[in-house]
Amino acid sequence: MISTISWAIFFSACTTIVLTLNLNHLKQGKHLVQALYFLFKPLTSFLILTLAYFIMPEGTAKNWMLLALIFCLIGDIALMFDGDKPFMAGLLAFLIGHGLFIAVFLKLQPDWLLPAWWPIMAIYALVMLIWLLPRTGKLAPAVFVYMAVIFMMAFAAANVSPAIGWHGKPLLMLGALLFVLSDSILAIDRFIKPLPLGHALTLATYFSALWCIVVGGSA
Repeated sequence: MISTISWAIFFSACTTIVLTLNLNHLKQGKHLVQALYFLFKPLTSFLILTLAYFIMPEGTAKNWMLLALIFCLIGDIALMFDGDKPFMAGLLAFLIGHGLFIAVFLKLQPDWLLPAWWPIMAIYALVMLIWLLPRTGKLAPAVFVYMAVIFMMAFAAANVSPAIGWHGKPLLMLGALLFVLSDSILAIDRFIKPLPLGHALTLATYFSALWCIVVGGSA
């Protein structure tokens, strides 16, 4: 089951990324490419949601994980549109999703036992805040709250007990760090300077993050 759905996720994610790379360079057929992009991007997130439904053990953690992925799917759809309002809607959806991911990680490890390297992540978070916030304008309060929550999510993932399985904690940590990387690329691309492959890199790290969190959480 995990292999079949994972391959479907891989195909859908690769298709989405290829469509993204071609979306801004086509003069003919752009509407078709855009329509396919609007199909495959949420489809990839839906497939990851489906994977979580089938492989995660029953319980509160699974319910929170499914809710988190639903809000990520909503955020995906919102961010496909231009403008501050869709961006804020997507930000809110992902904010709720990250809060639910934190709930999942705390369910797996209720006591805070952060690893020795957590100051490195704290310094990275501080640097990103100092660099980004002055450039976000009226969105600064929302961006600040969002960044605070996503770094809390990364800390919560790093805090999970190794007892959940030999591959569970590493995948959860990798997924959380990929999520931080994905959002960092998105923020730089939107607020600092457009990156040549910014959108494609954001999607590649984002889909990988979700897959790692789901598979790690099922361990």
